[in-house]
Amino acid sequence: MVRDSTMPSLLLTVVLIGLSVLIATPLGVAVAVSLAIGSGWTAGRWIRTAGIGLLLVLICLPMYVHAAAWEATAGKYGWLPLMQTSANRFWFSGLLAAAWIHGVSGAAWVALATLWGLTRVPAALLQQAALETGPWSRLGRIAVPYAAPATLAGALWVALLAATEMTVADLYGVRTLADEVYLKYAFEPQTLPIVLACLLPLLVATPLVWLMQRMLGPARRSAASPHASGSDVWAALDLDASSASPLRWLASLPATGLLLLMITVPLVSLFVKAGLLVEAAGQYGSGPRYRWSWQRVADTLSDSLATFAPEFVWTAVLAVTVAAVAMLLGTLSAAWAQGSERRARWGFFTAMALVLLPGPVVGMGVLYLFHDRGPLLAALYERSIVPTVVALLPRAVPAAYLVMRAGYRMLPPEPGEAARCDGARPWQCLLRIDLPRLKTSLLVAGFAAGIVATADVPATLVVLPPGMTTVGTRLFGLLHSGVRYQAAGLTISFCLLVGLLVILTHAWCGRRRAVGVR
Repeated sequence: MVRDSTMPSLLLTVVLIGLSVLIATPLGVAVAVSLAIGSGWTAGRWIRTAGIGLLLVLICLPMYVHAAAWEATAGKYGWLPLMQTSANRFWFSGLLAAAWIHGVSGAAWVALATLWGLTRVPAALLQQAALETGPWSRLGRIAVPYAAPATLAGALWVALLAATEMTVADLYGVRTLADEVYLKYAFEPQTLPIVLACLLPLLVATPLVWLMQRMLGPARRSAASPHASGSDVWAALDLDASSASPLRWLASLPATGLLLLMITVPLVSLFVKAGLLVEAAGQYGSGPRYRWSWQRVADTLSDSLATFAPEFVWTAVLAVTVAAVAMLLGTLSAAWAQGSERRARWGFFTAMALVLLPGPVVGMGVLYLFHDRGPLLAALYERSIVPTVVALLPRAVPAAYLVMRAGYRMLPPEPGEAARCDGARPWQCLLRIDLPRLKTSLLVAGFAAGIVATADVPATLVVLPPGMTTVGTRLFGLLHSGVRYQAAGLTISFCLLVGLLVILTHAWCGRRRAVGVR
């Protein structure tokens, strides 16, 4: 019986992974290339900066927010089907809807990875090629193939998200392995489904880990030009470096259109849904009448903030708590790995292994640790947020650790080496030398861990204490009854809050980089 129900789930998971990657990869590469070409001039740099900011906001939004936005657009209760009269209007459902949401949201990861890969192209190579080739040839034959490992890494990350995330799959009835664990085996574990749910992400992650080691390894870093991330790369890819030609503006149109599809369409749909009034047909009417108003939007947002205030409070409490613990553990782990390639490799593998655990499996493990394990653990399980924080740490700590490792990699090693030569202990180097230079990395690590905490709904569904709900779990429940006005208002409020935090963090980090502070 277990095998009969597991094999279709395995097949659905594989198909969802394939469709998500097929949607995300060309869309993300197109956005990255469009942002890269024509960005060697002032307006192009502004367009690229704005595009990267929008992509960062997109990857910081949890999957249930993406699902709510696209469901408000084309789902059964979305505004597009409501405006149609055909009996076949509900096309956005099942595997197609789940793959579209994963693909469009994952395109932001692919685009950012490809843009990063383009900055790794040695500027001297592009400048030398400019003597014999045009910008299109440099882009197609040198820059894009050079960035292919980064693009592939982004595509594999999309595959991992599709394999381990179950909120979208559960919403549309796509019974993937992770969803099967949540629905059937959270309270009655079975070996085969759990092993398969953990093994499939591991198989996907193996080439991803190899690619990241190849891209970030010492050989790859030494091969890159010291100016590879500077303006020389964008100038070498510019379509027309002589003047602000119309071709530069035309080059930015694909990026603008694709970003509108990925961000503006679902966001506008939420506002449309929040302000839409459905009125009964009059005596001589043939159907319902629809009317939209800003007053309705304001009322919906006000009602959502008042109704879901406890959810926002609990989400903030969990995010801050998890961020503080994850920053501490991630910083200590990054400091331990500093200076040793072997320890850094083990830290990276451990972080990836924790990320690969499906959320329902993590929740089931925490449930096993705390439930019916004595009065102390039972009291913690029923009356505290300790089990919930523990369930969120397997993904929050790796996020903080990887950010801190990136911060350490950008630090010049001379001050620390001089302090160790003078007899300073490791903890003194950490507190007095490293941390003052890693303020920006600490902020980004805490922000990343907090975002992960708000996004990881599958791990918290079975371990939240009674009477406690978060924005994610509340929206997860509302989506199963259709995206209505309350769900639209809750999603808009959460999107605006996350977007504001991303913009403030990005601006603060940019100001710190401008004055030369890490």
